[in-house]
Amino acid sequence: MKRIITISLILMVIAAFSPLSSAEETQTITDPVDDVIYTDASDITGEAQDEIQYTDDRPNVDIVEMTYSHPDNSDQATITIEVDGVIEDRNDLDVDEIDPDSMNFSGSVVTYFVELETSFSAYQIEYVNKNCTVNQEEASFVVDGSELSITFDLERSNETFQAIIGYTTEIEIVSLMDMRLYMDIAPNDALFLASINAPFTGKTGESISFTGEYEDFLDLSSSPYTYSWDWDDGTADGSGKNPTHTYQLPGQYTVTLTISDSSDYSAEATHTITISEGNGNNNNNGGNGNGDENGDGSGATLFILVVVIVVIIGIIALVVVIRR
Repeated sequence: MKRIITISLILMVIAAFSPLSSAEETQTITDPVDDVIYTDASDITGEAQDEIQYTDDRPNVDIVEMTYSHPDNSDQATITIEVDGVIEDRNDLDVDEIDPDSMNFSGSVVTYFVELETSFSAYQIEYVNKNCTVNQEEASFVVDGSELSITFDLERSNETFQAIIGYTTEIEIVSLMDMRLYMDIAPNDALFLASINAPFTGKTGESISFTGEYEDFLDLSSSPYTYSWDWDDGTADGSGKNPTHTYQLPGQYTVTLTISDSSDYSAEATHTITISEGNGNNNNNGGNGNGDENGDGSGATLFILVVVIVVIIGIIALVVVIRR
């Protein structure tokens, strides 16, 4: 009996000091295929397009899935991007051949970019032609057909996942006025954005006006839209695009607006308002915006044009720096 008890105690001690199996935090987002955005220089020099143009002939930048993996208590994380085609290593934009006087140049480049937000920090991850950086520091990667896996160091081992957005682009340049941009964004609702128009201060007892607005740069959402307001004061949530609310106690409140559409897209915005003591006779009608619940897709065109312009300016700036 003593021997059995002794063996049992030894096993209990071993079990107590043995490492437990580690859990892994995993987050996965999926993205539809054949949703690559296409635009060219004519969208800048000619008439603006009325609708977003999509193409299905660029599977190399067509995101299918993104996965974030972080083993428990590990100071490393891995992000995997899967595309509908094959991860492409291409960057034949040779700046040495660019004439800064005539600005005649040609070439193409494919870029895979991820923005990750954790509970402690933010990470910008970029992969171009077998070169990978995380916050501008070199990172290890593995390319396996349609998948790109990037492993990098976190600032803290106990960071938790908050949000992730992926951008893939293919830029083809024939000349300054002849260039094409192919781009995919995942998830699609990353550019469905909410905003609040309201005063930053108010008084107790007064009716304060709030306005909720949204931007849908990819023109993917659909009506009807619902507006839900959390007033941060323990009262019932508000609704509608232009509600009013009355605070009874002074203090600082963080108002949260959630806008949802009929296809389960949602966007969230916050607004901080400071309430001071008042006599209750004021009526604050300021802070109303002119949001459009139906939208017209103009935001999408503007977004793409801005991206193309930024690319052009970046290339020109790069040439000027190199030639100096």
